[in-house]
Amino acid sequence: MKPCFIRSVAITVALLSVSTSADVLSLSGTDWLIHEDGKPSETIPATVPGNIQADLEAAHHLKPLWYGQGDARLVEVARKDWWYSKSFAVPEDYQGKRVQLVFDGVDHECEVWLNGNKLGHHAGMFRRFAFDAADLLRFGETNHLAVKIFRMPEDVLPALIGSDGPQSGLTLFIDGMNRVRSILKDLKSPTNWGWDWGVNVYTLGIWKGVRLEVSGPARIDWVQVKTDLSEDFTRAAVRAKLEIDSLSAVNALALFRVVGHGTDIDVITPVSLSNGLNVVTADLTLDDPAPAGSRGFYRVSISGRGKTFAARPNIVLIYADDVGYGDVKA
Repeated sequence: MKPCFIRSVAITVALLSVSTSADVLSLSGTDWLIHEDGKPSETIPATVPGNIQADLEAAHHLKPLWYGQGDARLVEVARKDWWYSKSFAVPEDYQGKRVQLVFDGVDHECEVWLNGNKLGHHAGMFRRFAFDAADLLRFGETNHLAVKIFRMPEDVLPALIGSDGPQSGLTLFIDGMNRVRSILKDLKSPTNWGWDWGVNVYTLGIWKGVRLEVSGPARIDWVQVKTDLSEDFTRAAVRAKLEIDSLSAVNALALFRVVGHGTDIDVITPVSLSNGLNVVTADLTLDDPAPAGSRGFYRVSISGRGKTFAARPNIVLIYADDVGYGDVKA
Protein backbone atom coordinates (compact mmCIF):
# COMPACT_ATOMS: atom_id res chain seq x y z
CA MET A 1 0.00 0.00 0.00
CA LYS A 2 1.44 3.31 -1.09
CA PRO A 3 0.45 6.52 0.73
CA CYS A 4 -1.30 8.99 -1.55
CA PHE A 5 -1.84 12.37 0.08
CA ILE A 6 -4.63 14.65 -1.02
CA ARG A 7 -3.23 18.13 -1.57
CA SER A 8 -6.49 19.97 -1.02
CA VAL A 9 -10.08 19.15 -0.20
CA ALA A 10 -12.91 21.68 -0.26
CA ILE A 11 -16.18 20.99 1.53
CA THR A 12 -19.02 23.49 1.32
CA VAL A 13 -22.33 22.96 3.12
CA ALA A 14 -25.37 24.97 4.08
CA LEU A 15 -26.14 24.84 7.77
CA LEU A 16 -28.30 26.08 10.55
CA SER A 17 -27.43 28.20 13.51
CA VAL A 18 -29.07 25.60 15.73
CA SER A 19 -28.64 21.86 15.90
CA THR A 20 -31.76 20.28 17.37
CA SER A 21 -34.83 19.22 15.41
CA ALA A 22 -37.01 21.37 17.66
CA ASP A 23 -35.58 24.44 15.93
CA VAL A 24 -36.37 23.26 12.42
CA LEU A 25 -39.99 22.85 11.38
CA SER A 26 -40.31 20.92 8.13
CA LEU A 27 -43.10 22.04 5.84
CA SER A 28 -42.44 19.33 3.27
CA GLY A 29 -44.92 16.48 2.96
CA THR A 30 -48.07 15.20 1.30
CA ASP A 31 -50.45 17.73 2.87
CA TRP A 32 -50.10 20.41 0.19
CA LEU A 33 -52.69 21.38 -2.40
CA ILE A 34 -52.28 22.73 -5.92
CA HIS A 35 -54.67 24.52 -8.23
CA GLU A 36 -54.57 26.30 -11.54
CA ASP A 37 -54.36 30.08 -11.31
CA GLY A 38 -57.87 31.54 -11.25
CA LYS A 39 -59.48 28.27 -10.09
CA PRO A 40 -58.92 28.21 -6.30
CA SER A 41 -61.83 25.85 -5.66
CA GLU A 42 -60.46 23.13 -7.95
CA THR A 43 -57.64 21.82 -5.75
CA ILE A 44 -55.91 18.48 -5.90
CA PRO A 45 -53.49 16.88 -3.38
CA ALA A 46 -49.81 17.65 -3.88
CA THR A 47 -46.47 16.47 -2.52
CA VAL A 48 -43.45 18.61 -1.67
CA PRO A 49 -40.78 17.92 -2.85
CA GLY A 50 -42.36 17.23 -6.20
CA ASN A 51 -43.76 18.97 -9.26
CA ILE A 52 -47.07 20.01 -10.77
CA GLN A 53 -46.99 17.38 -13.52
CA ALA A 54 -46.40 14.50 -11.10
CA ASP A 55 -49.29 15.66 -8.89
CA LEU A 56 -51.59 15.92 -11.90
CA GLU A 57 -50.55 12.43 -12.97
CA ALA A 58 -51.19 11.05 -9.45
CA ALA A 59 -54.66 12.63 -9.46
CA HIS A 60 -55.34 11.09 -12.91
CA HIS A 61 -55.58 14.51 -14.55
CA LEU A 62 -52.78 13.40 -16.87
CA LYS A 63 -52.02 10.05 -18.43
CA PRO A 64 -48.85 8.21 -17.30
CA LEU A 65 -45.98 10.52 -18.18
CA TRP A 66 -43.34 7.89 -18.93
CA TYR A 67 -45.41 5.50 -21.05
CA GLY A 68 -45.61 5.81 -24.81
CA GLN A 69 -45.93 9.42 -25.94
CA GLY A 70 -46.86 10.72 -22.49
CA ASP A 71 -49.81 13.13 -22.54
CA ALA A 72 -50.46 15.79 -25.18
CA ARG A 73 -51.82 18.08 -22.42
CA LEU A 74 -48.34 18.48 -20.90
CA VAL A 75 -47.74 21.52 -23.08
CA GLU A 76 -50.89 23.24 -21.84
CA VAL A 77 -49.96 22.49 -18.23
CA ALA A 78 -46.67 24.34 -18.73
CA ARG A 79 -48.49 27.35 -20.26
CA LYS A 80 -50.46 28.03 -17.05
CA ASP A 81 -49.61 29.57 -13.70
CA TRP A 82 -50.15 27.28 -10.70
CA TRP A 83 -50.49 27.71 -6.95
CA TYR A 84 -49.29 25.56 -4.07
CA SER A 85 -50.97 26.05 -0.69
CA LYS A 86 -50.54 24.62 2.80
CA SER A 87 -51.82 25.35 6.31
CA PHE A 88 -49.56 24.73 9.30
CA ALA A 89 -49.22 25.57 12.99
CA VAL A 90 -46.22 27.38 14.50
CA PRO A 91 -45.20 26.68 18.13
CA GLU A 92 -45.73 29.58 20.53
CA ASP A 93 -42.15 29.33 21.78
CA TYR A 94 -40.90 30.51 18.36
CA GLN A 95 -42.19 33.97 19.21
CA GLY A 96 -39.44 36.55 19.78
CA LYS A 97 -36.89 34.57 17.76
CA ARG A 98 -35.62 34.89 14.24
CA VAL A 99 -37.62 32.62 11.94
CA GLN A 100 -36.72 32.09 8.29
CA LEU A 101 -38.88 30.40 5.69
CA VAL A 102 -36.40 28.40 3.60
CA PHE A 103 -36.88 26.87 0.14
CA ASP A 104 -34.16 24.51 -1.06
CA GLY A 105 -35.35 24.67 -4.66
CA VAL A 106 -38.29 25.85 -6.76
CA ASP A 107 -38.64 25.11 -10.47
CA HIS A 108 -38.33 27.62 -11.96
CA GLU A 109 -39.88 30.96 -10.95
CA CYS A 110 -42.15 31.70 -8.02
CA GLU A 111 -43.81 34.22 -5.73
CA VAL A 112 -44.22 33.41 -2.01
CA TRP A 113 -47.14 34.56 0.15
CA LEU A 114 -47.58 34.05 3.90
CA ASN A 115 -50.87 34.77 5.66
CA GLY A 116 -51.99 36.93 2.74
CA ASN A 117 -48.75 38.95 2.59
CA LYS A 118 -46.24 38.74 -0.24
CA LEU A 119 -42.80 37.73 1.04
CA GLY A 120 -40.97 37.96 -2.26
CA HIS A 121 -40.08 36.58 -5.66
CA HIS A 122 -37.43 34.12 -6.79
CA ALA A 123 -36.19 32.61 -10.06
CA GLY A 124 -33.64 29.85 -10.58
CA MET A 125 -34.18 26.14 -10.05
CA PHE A 126 -30.93 25.38 -8.25
CA ARG A 127 -30.61 28.21 -5.73
CA ARG A 128 -31.74 27.92 -2.13
CA PHE A 129 -33.54 31.05 -0.91
CA ALA A 130 -35.15 32.26 2.29
CA PHE A 131 -37.29 35.02 3.79
CA ASP A 132 -37.41 36.38 7.33
CA ALA A 133 -40.95 35.48 8.34
CA ALA A 134 -41.27 36.17 12.08
CA ASP A 135 -43.24 39.41 11.61
CA LEU A 136 -45.93 37.64 9.56
CA LEU A 137 -46.28 34.36 11.46
CA ARG A 138 -49.13 33.67 13.87
CA PHE A 139 -47.54 31.88 16.80
CA GLY A 140 -49.63 29.14 18.35
CA GLU A 141 -52.14 29.48 15.52
CA THR A 142 -52.76 28.23 12.00
CA ASN A 143 -50.75 29.87 9.23
CA HIS A 144 -51.33 29.80 5.49
CA LEU A 145 -48.53 29.52 2.94
CA ALA A 146 -49.10 29.99 -0.80
CA VAL A 147 -46.54 29.74 -3.59
CA LYS A 148 -47.32 30.88 -7.12
CA ILE A 149 -45.42 29.00 -9.82
CA PHE A 150 -45.03 30.98 -13.02
CA ARG A 151 -45.69 29.43 -16.39
CA MET A 152 -43.21 28.63 -19.11
CA PRO A 153 -42.33 31.72 -21.19
CA GLU A 154 -44.20 31.68 -24.49
CA ASP A 155 -40.91 32.18 -26.32
CA VAL A 156 -39.97 28.65 -25.27
CA LEU A 157 -43.07 27.03 -26.79
CA PRO A 158 -41.79 26.52 -30.37
CA ALA A 159 -38.63 24.87 -29.06
CA LEU A 160 -40.59 22.65 -26.65
CA ILE A 161 -42.98 21.39 -29.32
CA GLY A 162 -40.54 21.30 -32.20
CA SER A 163 -37.95 19.21 -30.38
CA ASP A 164 -40.35 16.49 -29.19
CA GLY A 165 -41.76 13.35 -30.76
CA PRO A 166 -40.29 10.25 -32.39
CA GLN A 167 -38.60 12.26 -35.18
CA SER A 168 -37.14 14.96 -32.95
CA GLY A 169 -33.55 13.79 -33.30
CA LEU A 170 -30.44 14.80 -31.41
CA THR A 171 -30.02 18.23 -32.95
CA LEU A 172 -33.57 19.42 -32.28
CA PHE A 173 -33.70 18.77 -28.54
CA ILE A 174 -30.23 20.24 -28.06
CA ASP A 175 -31.46 23.30 -29.94
CA GLY A 176 -34.45 23.36 -27.57
CA MET A 177 -32.24 23.27 -24.48
CA ASN A 178 -30.05 26.03 -25.87
CA ARG A 179 -33.13 28.11 -26.63
CA VAL A 180 -34.28 27.88 -22.99
CA ARG A 181 -30.82 28.86 -21.76
CA SER A 182 -30.94 31.97 -23.93
CA ILE A 183 -34.45 32.97 -22.78
CA LEU A 184 -34.33 32.27 -19.05
CA LYS A 185 -32.13 34.51 -16.93
CA ASP A 186 -31.57 31.74 -14.37
CA LEU A 187 -30.71 28.05 -14.58
CA LYS A 188 -33.22 25.29 -15.24
CA SER A 189 -32.46 21.59 -15.67
CA PRO A 190 -31.80 20.51 -19.28
CA THR A 191 -33.46 17.18 -18.50
CA ASN A 192 -36.81 18.90 -19.15
CA TRP A 193 -35.93 17.98 -22.70
CA GLY A 194 -36.50 14.25 -23.15
CA TRP A 195 -33.24 13.48 -24.94
CA ASP A 196 -33.62 9.99 -26.41
CA TRP A 197 -35.36 8.39 -23.43
CA GLY A 198 -38.57 10.33 -22.84
CA VAL A 199 -40.94 13.07 -23.87
CA ASN A 200 -40.33 16.74 -23.19
CA VAL A 201 -41.73 17.83 -19.82
CA TYR A 202 -41.25 21.49 -18.90
CA THR A 203 -41.48 20.79 -15.17
CA LEU A 204 -42.95 23.29 -12.72
CA GLY A 205 -43.08 23.09 -8.95
CA ILE A 206 -41.43 22.97 -5.53
CA TRP A 207 -38.88 20.30 -6.29
CA LYS A 208 -36.91 20.42 -3.01
CA GLY A 209 -37.69 20.81 0.68
CA VAL A 210 -39.38 23.67 2.55
CA ARG A 211 -38.91 24.47 6.24
CA LEU A 212 -38.86 27.06 9.00
CA GLU A 213 -35.48 27.63 10.66
CA VAL A 214 -35.33 29.27 14.09
CA SER A 215 -32.29 31.07 15.50
CA GLY A 216 -31.09 34.14 17.33
CA PRO A 217 -30.56 37.40 15.44
CA ALA A 218 -27.28 36.18 13.89
CA ARG A 219 -27.10 32.94 11.95
CA ILE A 220 -24.36 31.13 10.07
CA ASP A 221 -25.66 30.56 6.58
CA TRP A 222 -22.66 29.01 4.86
CA VAL A 223 -19.35 27.36 5.66
CA GLN A 224 -16.40 26.50 3.44
CA VAL A 225 -13.52 24.31 4.64
CA LYS A 226 -10.29 24.03 2.61
CA THR A 227 -7.20 21.99 3.39
CA ASP A 228 -3.71 22.27 1.92
CA LEU A 229 -0.92 19.75 2.48
CA SER A 230 2.73 20.83 2.73
CA GLU A 231 5.24 19.65 0.12
CA ASP A 232 6.83 17.14 2.53
CA PHE A 233 3.40 15.81 3.65
CA THR A 234 4.10 16.54 7.33
CA ARG A 235 1.71 19.40 7.91
CA ALA A 236 -1.74 20.44 6.72
CA ALA A 237 -3.31 23.87 6.85
CA VAL A 238 -7.07 24.01 7.42
CA ARG A 239 -8.90 27.23 6.59
CA ALA A 240 -12.56 27.64 7.51
CA LYS A 241 -14.66 30.51 6.21
CA LEU A 242 -18.15 31.35 7.41
CA GLU A 243 -20.82 33.65 6.11
CA ILE A 244 -22.89 35.05 8.99
CA ASP A 245 -26.10 36.96 8.42
CA SER A 246 -26.98 39.28 11.30
CA LEU A 247 -30.02 41.46 11.93
CA SER A 248 -28.03 43.87 14.08
CA ALA A 249 -24.52 44.88 15.18
CA VAL A 250 -23.42 42.43 17.89
CA ASN A 251 -20.28 40.87 19.37
CA ALA A 252 -19.90 37.09 19.52
CA LEU A 253 -17.37 34.24 19.55
CA ALA A 254 -16.88 31.58 16.88
CA LEU A 255 -15.24 28.30 17.92
CA PHE A 256 -13.42 26.29 15.22
CA ARG A 257 -12.28 22.78 16.13
CA VAL A 258 -10.48 19.87 14.41
CA VAL A 259 -10.45 16.44 16.08
CA GLY A 260 -8.89 13.12 15.03
CA HIS A 261 -5.91 10.76 15.46
CA GLY A 262 -5.02 12.18 18.86
CA THR A 263 -5.36 15.74 17.60
CA ASP A 264 -7.72 18.19 19.25
CA ILE A 265 -7.17 21.77 18.05
CA ASP A 266 -9.47 24.69 18.51
CA VAL A 267 -9.42 28.37 17.72
CA ILE A 268 -11.79 30.87 19.29
CA THR A 269 -12.28 33.95 17.14
CA PRO A 270 -13.94 37.13 18.47
CA VAL A 271 -16.45 38.39 15.95
CA SER A 272 -17.81 41.92 15.64
CA LEU A 273 -20.87 41.51 13.46
CA SER A 274 -22.49 44.30 11.51
CA ASN A 275 -26.03 44.35 10.19
CA GLY A 276 -26.15 42.15 7.08
CA LEU A 277 -23.62 39.70 5.65
CA ASN A 278 -20.36 39.09 7.55
CA VAL A 279 -17.42 36.87 6.55
CA VAL A 280 -15.26 35.26 9.26
CA THR A 281 -12.19 33.06 8.68
CA ALA A 282 -9.93 30.96 10.88
CA ASP A 283 -6.72 29.01 10.21
CA LEU A 284 -5.70 25.80 11.97
CA THR A 285 -2.62 23.60 11.46
CA LEU A 286 -2.41 19.79 11.62
CA ASP A 287 0.93 18.07 12.25
CA ASP A 288 1.41 14.61 10.70
CA PRO A 289 -2.10 14.71 9.17
CA ALA A 290 -2.03 11.18 7.72
CA PRO A 291 -0.51 8.73 10.23
CA ALA A 292 0.79 5.50 8.73
CA GLY A 293 -1.93 2.93 8.18
CA SER A 294 -4.78 5.36 8.72
CA ARG A 295 -7.30 6.95 6.38
CA GLY A 296 -6.50 10.30 7.95
CA PHE A 297 -10.01 11.63 8.49
CA TYR A 298 -10.60 14.51 10.88
CA ARG A 299 -13.81 15.98 12.24
CA VAL A 300 -14.20 19.73 11.74
CA SER A 301 -16.79 21.53 13.83
CA ILE A 302 -17.76 25.17 14.13
CA SER A 303 -19.84 26.59 16.95
CA GLY A 304 -21.28 29.92 17.97
CA ARG A 305 -21.12 31.04 21.57
CA GLY A 306 -23.76 33.14 23.22
CA LYS A 307 -27.43 33.73 22.61
CA THR A 308 -26.54 35.76 19.53
CA PHE A 309 -26.26 32.58 17.46
CA ALA A 310 -29.08 30.49 18.82
CA ALA A 311 -32.38 30.38 20.54
CA ARG A 312 -30.65 29.19 23.72
CA PRO A 313 -27.59 30.68 25.44
CA ASN A 314 -25.47 27.51 25.45
CA ILE A 315 -22.80 26.52 22.92
CA VAL A 316 -24.56 25.04 19.92
CA LEU A 317 -22.93 22.81 17.31
CA ILE A 318 -23.68 24.35 13.96
CA TYR A 319 -21.33 22.57 11.57
CA ALA A 320 -19.59 19.24 11.42
CA ASP A 321 -17.99 17.40 8.53
CA ASP A 322 -15.01 15.22 7.67
CA VAL A 323 -11.87 16.20 5.80
CA GLY A 324 -9.29 13.57 5.03
CA TYR A 325 -5.80 12.59 3.93
CA GLY A 326 -5.90 8.94 3.00
CA ASP A 327 -4.01 5.91 1.75
CA VAL A 328 -4.91 4.51 -1.66
CA LYS A 329 -3.82 1.13 -3.02
CA ALA A 330 -1.31 1.47 -5.82
